[in-house]
Amino acid sequence: MSASALGKHLGIARQYVSRLADDSVIERVAGGFNIDASRLRYLGWLRSPERRSVKSAADSELQKAKTRLIQLRVAEREGRLMEVVEMESLVDEMVGLFRTGLSGLAARVTRDLQIRRAIDAAAFDIMTEIANVAEERAAALEARKA
Repeated sequence: MSASALGKHLGIARQYVSRLADDSVIERVAGGFNIDASRLRYLGWLRSPERRSVKSAADSELQKAKTRLIQLRVAEREGRLMEVVEMESLVDEMVGLFRTGLSGLAARVTRDLQIRRAIDAAAFDIMTEIANVAEERAAALEARKA
């Protein structure tokens, strides 16, 4: 029997019959396929626990991926999710404004040079501390990725 005829008999495509033969699920014989042997082996393969566990694992992974996609879409619509690039841009802008504000703080507060130096030193210490914490967090994130 030909692959096309066997495919019609089993209700599957000819290409799938060829794939089953390549995977040794069914056997090719001289002149094509033995209909009875192919049908029995195909049904046995469909019922096999190995096939079911592989299929159920794949179905489970697909379901998890679909669930995650739905969660992301909902979070985006609720405004709890934004693009990483947008967030990085926002953080860069806010940090820039903060640094500019701190660097001009002493001049805005007093004309006394000694007090200005003290304010500038304190502002520098604050910015250094923030930079150190940011560096530590970035290193921890990189370590988790590796």
